[in-house]
Amino acid sequence: MGIGSVFLWLTILPILSGIYFSIKYVRTSMGEYKKYAKISTYLTTLIFTFSFGTFMYHCLTANPDIFYSYYHSLPTFPWFYKLSSVWAGRIGSVFLWIFIVIASLGITEYWFSKKDTKTQELLNIGRPITLLIILLFTLILIGSKPFTSTSAELLARAAAQPNIPNDLSINLLKTVWVRAAGMNSMLLSPWMLVHPPVLFIGYATFTIPMSASFVYAITGRKDWFKLSKIWSRIGWLFLTIGIGIGALWAYVTLGWGGYWAWDPVENASLLPWLTGTAFLHLQARYEKTKEYKYLAHAFTFITFSLVIFATLITRGGLQISGSVHAYGGGISLIKNLLYWTLMGAPLVVGGVLLWIRYKKEN
Repeated sequence: MGIGSVFLWLTILPILSGIYFSIKYVRTSMGEYKKYAKISTYLTTLIFTFSFGTFMYHCLTANPDIFYSYYHSLPTFPWFYKLSSVWAGRIGSVFLWIFIVIASLGITEYWFSKKDTKTQELLNIGRPITLLIILLFTLILIGSKPFTSTSAELLARAAAQPNIPNDLSINLLKTVWVRAAGMNSMLLSPWMLVHPPVLFIGYATFTIPMSASFVYAITGRKDWFKLSKIWSRIGWLFLTIGIGIGALWAYVTLGWGGYWAWDPVENASLLPWLTGTAFLHLQARYEKTKEYKYLAHAFTFITFSLVIFATLITRGGLQISGSVHAYGGGISLIKNLLYWTLMGAPLVVGGVLLWIRYKKEN
């Protein structure tokens, strides 16, 4: 097990401790639990950053011994193609998604540490929800084996193909799964350097607004928007820019007909943008007049579920026929279930809690 895998597995410990200490603090109001929960968040950020940094290093150096970098990067690539290979594949995209969510939580932790105690309580309640989302995505990532060796992956792929002899050498298997074959020719574009990370910042930063809606559904706190306002605006802004860049890339690469082809993946990114736009207006209206509080939260849960859906069909492995984005293969049943849990649970559980809150207040 390499250093990247060690750090990835170690990330689970501070995630679990952060969830535990946050819940203990909410139940007991003991300051020690609050301190430990905050430390757990920072440790999660630090340890996962080491793992992600190791993953990036393999891609930037085009390490042939790690299958992901072998399959997506080449020593002859310019630096920006090597960098874009980090998120060119499904595993790298999930890595990036988690890193953005963890970074946004760490930044929020720092911001809120300077605010009054009452405002800090919003994060103390929302933290375990965000960490739970991070935990599920981390389990998906671990199951994807991002640091598996090239030889082990090639042998596993050969064993899964009945038409390939079992006694082929690694060098011969490399003629079947050619180096950098995962870097589709359409991905060898300068747009690849900016479009996916910008879009994924838009996706990932809607996680904390979703947690803020859970805070309201659980506690009835009327100042929930203090936790969600900044990140929902950042998410909407980056989602808007990402969709715009993607449209321009489609026009440059595929022509005017390609731009208007309504690719399924492009539609998927448009859906959370539409509901996210509605949420921003409802949130602003609630902050000023206290109107639409239930509708605002309903749109938060819908937006987050659509974000997970867009992530699933863009890089999660859900096969969409006719999509120019359909580069990778499918995913295992367990990982599929985790994705659908991430998509459905916030919508169902959040909806039930919001209904209970509505009945209590009316």
